Amino acid sequence: MTDSPEPVSNGSWEPREGRYIVFARGTGGDEAYQLYRLDPTSKQATPFTEPGQRHALQGWIKAQSLAIVSSVPLDRTAQGGSRSQISTTLSVVDPLNPASRRVVAELPGGGWFGAEASPDGRQLAITQYASATSSSIWLIDLASGQRRRVLPVDGQAPKASHFVTGWTHDGASLLLASDSASEFRELMRFDLASGQLHRLTASIPWDLTGGDLSPDGRWLAITVNADGRDELRLLDLRQGQARPLPALPAGSISQPRFHPTRGELAFVVNSAQGPAQVQTLDLASSRVTPWTQPVKPSELDLSQLPEQQVVRWTSFDGRTISGILSLPPARFAGKRPVVMVMHGGPEGQSKLGWQGRQNYLRQELGVAVLKPNVRGSSGYGKTFLSLDDGRLREDSEVERQSHGHSDRLDRHTAAAGRLACARQRRQLRRLHGAGRQHKAGRPHRRRNERGRHQPLCHLSRSLSDLGRR
Repeated sequence: MTDSPEPVSNGSWEPREGRYIVFARGTGGDEAYQLYRLDPTSKQATPFTEPGQRHALQGWIKAQSLAIVSSVPLDRTAQGGSRSQISTTLSVVDPLNPASRRVVAELPGGGWFGAEASPDGRQLAITQYASATSSSIWLIDLASGQRRRVLPVDGQAPKASHFVTGWTHDGASLLLASDSASEFRELMRFDLASGQLHRLTASIPWDLTGGDLSPDGRWLAITVNADGRDELRLLDLRQGQARPLPALPAGSISQPRFHPTRGELAFVVNSAQGPAQVQTLDLASSRVTPWTQPVKPSELDLSQLPEQQVVRWTSFDGRTISGILSLPPARFAGKRPVVMVMHGGPEGQSKLGWQGRQNYLRQELGVAVLKPNVRGSSGYGKTFLSLDDGRLREDSEVERQSHGHSDRLDRHTAAAGRLACARQRRQLRRLHGAGRQHKAGRPHRRRNERGRHQPLCHLSRSLSDLGRR
């Protein structure tokens, strides 16, 4: 659809008739995204936002096909090259007529995202992000620009995360994800008239990661992050219960979207055998239909890659830690070397899914890949998320070096070569900074829970021990 050397960050069809696509693209990796209107027939892309600001498509007022756009000024456009205060401009615009742009509100600071217009097009619900454990939901009147915070309510404690996911069909309630009532982000319904929160997925002990409401308001498709794998659930809002689903493809499922007129649900499957494959579920027949397949060289047999596994081990304080283990094909006999890959964030998470260039290690070299989700990772509750805050960050580093292991890791792996620990070294150097000097050529050491000095790449030694057992 696009042939520019610059990558496209995201895209969305015009909601009423699908006449065009709106997408965001930066230049030279500057992340100063501009919005473009793409004609799907001619493939012509036309910008409709002003340079000098970073723009994002927040959503649509669907009945009028008006794009909701947020814009943040770039420092390079300020006098002196910086700004003392940052604000976000929220506007609505017809992408076919950029001159129609109308400013709705000026919002303080950044972190505003996930806007959802009410069914009548009069109000906008939007999330203001503060941190990984704190965010709020605001309502904005699209005519006057007046805003009011609806969550958290005044005086609510402790702090919690609240994320807008949509509106009910009648516009009387907001649908949202919140961890205000438990360790995990649950699906909740907020009644605007009474101010009451109703828990809809309290029985699911995992974070809600996405969702979509069917056009008739009956079905709600959600995805939950179940131990590093995004799973699809289908809720019948009229009956107040979950509908059983047919067997779905292995891997993580994301981005559920209902067809506007047909009873079909589209979703994306990300698995060890292929990235971002689109499939649909027919609600009447329960038939699952794949629409895409991975494009690969003929000599590459992705079916030989084993499905990923979740492995667990005990950390220094008795807490159970898990990780994603990706083994090489069965033709590589015996115990195999392991490369350990740490996720970023730091409040991120490694999940089951496509491994990209790391598949070379598995497919060609017979190397296993382990991705630990150490304390401070998301997806395991807000308490676990905060276990590496401040000075507790060093506990996370100890965990990365831990010499505990799982039975599954013991059976399949040995350290024929050392684990990749360069990233850990960089992280510790940033952590300790100028306040602590490292001896040239030697990794930093810290005392473990037994008082002995523990080397940074201790896990590689423990995996060598596994090979001898």
